[in-house]
Amino acid sequence: MKIKLTVCTLLIVLITVSVQAAVNQPIVATPKAKAFFRDNQLWTLTLNTKTHKYELPVCWENLATISDTVHHPTWKQRRINTLNYANTAWGDVTNFTTNPTGNGSASLIYFADKGTCPLASVSFSGIRILVSSTATLQTPIGNLPPPYTKALGKNLTNLVYGVVLDFDMIKNQIYTRNDAKFIGCKAQSISEENCFKAVVIHEFGHVLGMSHEQNRTDEPLVYQRLSCGANDPSPVLGQLIFGNLRIGAYDNQSIMAYCNPNRLKSPVLSVIDKVALRVFYARMPSVSFDLGYPVITIPVVLTGSTRAPKSMTLSDPTNTGKYTYVFSLASTATKSSVAATYLNGVLTIPFLKKTSFGKVIGIQKRTMTLSYIINKFRNTSLTDLYTAQGQ
Repeated sequence: MKIKLTVCTLLIVLITVSVQAAVNQPIVATPKAKAFFRDNQLWTLTLNTKTHKYELPVCWENLATISDTVHHPTWKQRRINTLNYANTAWGDVTNFTTNPTGNGSASLIYFADKGTCPLASVSFSGIRILVSSTATLQTPIGNLPPPYTKALGKNLTNLVYGVVLDFDMIKNQIYTRNDAKFIGCKAQSISEENCFKAVVIHEFGHVLGMSHEQNRTDEPLVYQRLSCGANDPSPVLGQLIFGNLRIGAYDNQSIMAYCNPNRLKSPVLSVIDKVALRVFYARMPSVSFDLGYPVITIPVVLTGSTRAPKSMTLSDPTNTGKYTYVFSLASTATKSSVAATYLNGVLTIPFLKKTSFGKVIGIQKRTMTLSYIINKFRNTSLTDLYTAQGQ
């Protein structure tokens, strides 16, 4: 099953609500923060009906070497830690039994370990990882040592050595370097494992389609990466590792920003990293005006005191506030990291994205009641907390 909404109509009701309504204030954590995505290379994930996860397969180019505990005693555990760190930061680690919709997870993605990579000539629908300290990437500005990711998003599909990680971080320059432009993990008293965790989370951001934050055209300091001593080949490598969609304003707290002062010490996603991730990989509620009137699609609504999952669509074809809304049965496979709730006649949507013919153009981070929606979504003039635009 692909991540697409399937509607089975149960109930259609025509409603009219008074224009007077209390409007909740925006929940603003980092105003005008921004992310840098390549939104035309997003993964289409398939639901594994046994694990109830939307899996993104991961394989290992040199698994035999990784498993050699005699010569590499820590590598076997580091392989496990790699996907644990990636899934905890970016993915869905919820328990299906207690939380079948995945509500509240970072996204609906689950990086699934598929063992040894097949031959390059054999089709593989996921990411190929090589573990090496010496496999440098040749670029027009010199050889880039590990760790690195060769492309963004689904451009990595079956790409040989698409992601290269260094499991001996204690010898890596990210750990050892200490000069005027870059202070590595050792000099900051950051453990080797935490340093490795920071690298993994950053590289898997690239896997999902996120580019370096400092490569945005609206970045406040020209080529800010140079002030951090970061050797960033993105501008010369071009389209494979350059984003095309900016969400919000430049975000120096992003895990994808080289100049984030806490990127190694505290490797966590910023507020806008999480927003952008959910926009593309969480089945977030959305509103579209493509038909000339608002159509709101909510993949998962937790209804009643039992929080039974359903789907819901609302539309106002007459632009008069007379919304038709449709509740639909949600199958057990229906999941959303940003579920709405419907209780005692009150619909609450915590997060909503605005789209135009399939492209994201804005994000609302609010708690909304049905009356709020009817009063505010008559046209496209609603001010967005975060705007989205091409690079």
